[in-house]
Amino acid sequence: MHHYSATGQTNSFSRYVEDLAVPKDNGYNSEFLDLCNIRHNIFHELCEQNSNGPHFSSQNICDAIQQLHSVKATYELGLAAEHFEEFSCNSDSLSYKLSTAISNWSLGNTFVYPSEDTTHLGFEKELKENNLNIDARISIPRRTLLSLMNTGLHGTNGINQQTSYKIYQSYVIPRLVYGMEILPLNQRQLDIMTRFHTKTLRNIQSLPTKTATGSVLMLLGALTIEAEIHKRQLISVQCSFL
Repeated sequence: MHHYSATGQTNSFSRYVEDLAVPKDNGYNSEFLDLCNIRHNIFHELCEQNSNGPHFSSQNICDAIQQLHSVKATYELGLAAEHFEEFSCNSDSLSYKLSTAISNWSLGNTFVYPSEDTTHLGFEKELKENNLNIDARISIPRRTLLSLMNTGLHGTNGINQQTSYKIYQSYVIPRLVYGMEILPLNQRQLDIMTRFHTKTLRNIQSLPTKTATGSVLMLLGALTIEAEIHKRQLISVQCSFL
């Protein structure tokens, strides 16, 4: 254990303030700095003496800026208007309303084959962004439920209902609605997710299949799956203004 005296702390703080207030040598290599200054002056003089270089008017620069892509698409040099370089990691691509078929795409030595769907950040995307494979999405929380059965999350003869719902709310719902707050879901997709959500809550409470949905939710104080998505949308909007 270290013991610090009041005198030692005062002296340390005094040295810290002195380092901030008193100019001191920064330890630069003065010879190297002089060489850099000489090189800079030489380049500057050469540029001033060279009169054969290309000349650009302000109108030429404005015309060049207008030709740049205003979106994130990259042009022939692999650079976008925002000056970032394309990261070639995708193995397939989506074709959006192209008049001619694309047969030979390549990124470096990797061939890119057009397809009707692709997977990105755990989502299976199609030509229409709202065509989400809900069945594939529900398979993830369903597997999570099966893995939690050993903890007693199985309704009858399991742990109490409130604890079961808290476990379901903490582990299953985040996987069920992951990323849904930014996707334009239609009513059919919401109905599929609602049926899974309601069926799970019925099983947790060991209720009959024909129990009203309102009763299933009120007994646990649970939200509908649409309300869970809306809650995450509000959180996203709030974070965007911070």
